[in-house]
Amino acid sequence: MKTDFTENILNAPGDESVCWCSNVNKFTIVAAISEGAHNMEEIRLMTGACTLGRCKELSPRGRCCSKEIKMLRGATTTENRETCIMKIEVLGTGCAKCKTLYENTIKALEESGKSAEIIKVEEIPKIMAYGVMSTPTLVIDGKVMFSGKVGSIGEIMALL
Repeated sequence: MKTDFTENILNAPGDESVCWCSNVNKFTIVAAISEGAHNMEEIRLMTGACTLGRCKELSPRGRCCSKEIKMLRGATTTENRETCIMKIEVLGTGCAKCKTLYENTIKALEESGKSAEIIKVEEIPKIMAYGVMSTPTLVIDGKVMFSGKVGSIGEIMALL
């Protein structure tokens, strides 16, 4: 495995790898952004970057490539809002089971090495909008994964 790299991707040469698992370099990412990729999903579709989920394992940076992609996107575009790879919502009114699911979700995400935005949803109207009858509930990218139970770290990792 290549161990020499530029810590700040903005200072890296164009041929330096950004996504180590899909072997996508800085030039390819910047070209996709210049050609109109506005968010992570569009960058993934245009380049194949950030699709195999093994960058944390393969990259000498020891993390998912999404951070570097977002840095390049922020430097290339004027829009600073970023789209996370995943959006995870834990629905619940704050009971002990809801808190445990939230904590297990954070641990599962850390152990998986994946990137995501994790949101606690405690407002009853927002919970009801998902059509669930019991909490806690785990929602990933808008899809209810399970409801009415506390998923284990392993169960949650399998869903990520």
